[in-house]
Amino acid sequence: MGDRPVERLPSLSVPEQSDLADDWKQRLGKDTAEVGPETDRFLLRLVFHSVLWRKLDDDVGTISQVHIPL
Repeated sequence: MGDRPVERLPSLSVPEQSDLADDWKQRLGKDTAEVGPETDRFLLRLVFHSVLWRKLDDDVGTISQVHIPL
């Protein structure tokens, strides 16, 4: 199990109710959210207040090397 590429593709879970995010909301005094990318091999939980992003470059060379087309 987990040896086929489709089993290793990550999915993103966003719980509607998160005890972890609620705990951090109490600590920080700000609304927080929890998301978690997961595969058959790992689970990562991210708790955050806000997300900022910006595009740094149009180069897609690095991601093209690891992206598995469907």
